[in-house]
Amino acid sequence: MAALCRSASLQNSPFIIFNFFKKCPPTPGFKTFADEWKAMCSVVFKYSNDILSAQLHENLDSKGKYKIITYHEFSRRGYNSTEDPPLSTPDWGNMLHGAYNVGQEFHKGEYRELSTIHGVQFAPTIPQSDKSVFIIASYRASEEIALKNIEERWQEWSVLRFIDHRAGHDLGMHNLGIYKRFSRTGIFTYIIRGEFTGLNGDITAGWDLVNKVRSARMPHGLVFDDISLYRIRPSNIIQLTDIFI
Repeated sequence: MAALCRSASLQNSPFIIFNFFKKCPPTPGFKTFADEWKAMCSVVFKYSNDILSAQLHENLDSKGKYKIITYHEFSRRGYNSTEDPPLSTPDWGNMLHGAYNVGQEFHKGEYRELSTIHGVQFAPTIPQSDKSVFIIASYRASEEIALKNIEERWQEWSVLRFIDHRAGHDLGMHNLGIYKRFSRTGIFTYIIRGEFTGLNGDITAGWDLVNKVRSARMPHGLVFDDISLYRIRPSNIIQLTDIFI
């Protein structure tokens, strides 16, 4: 197994905001949720000097728990929603109220990249290919456990050993990052996000991996939440150089 290595410096690794959407109907005025998400991102990109990229993952399982997961990379901690522009403006508030009024349901948290499979910093990252498939898993930690002990023993996570052995040989794993929540908001303590470039067309092997991970033994005190396969359409990747901003 390749050594699970900590990112060179957590002080220098980007801040990642993950949003896990269970329900995401678009608000009036937008044809799709992706259109609404792009509009909100354009406001953030307009006012922020710190955002690096924004990406929208679509679940490849139509019955999956989280329909969409959005991923936003900042060079520093993300906005304070009550103090910093544009999030303190009436327009932004109206957009958020509209989202809640149509019943959007999601879990949000701010994370830092803690470790990677290959020992190379994964974030910030843009997909290696338009056909890349991402595996995203979420975990909660019991309050009574010592997180430091778990974080110093990543190599003992059977789920990571399995992913590294199977995906590295068969699925073309580009990299896999482990992210730890540092914000008070959010319900997931850790998130695993990996990119596969070898799942072209038939992704049966990817679903087999997902099923094996679901049943993998976890360290004491960690509670599995969900795992699935996702894809990012090129139109759902936003960077500072994009024309629409």
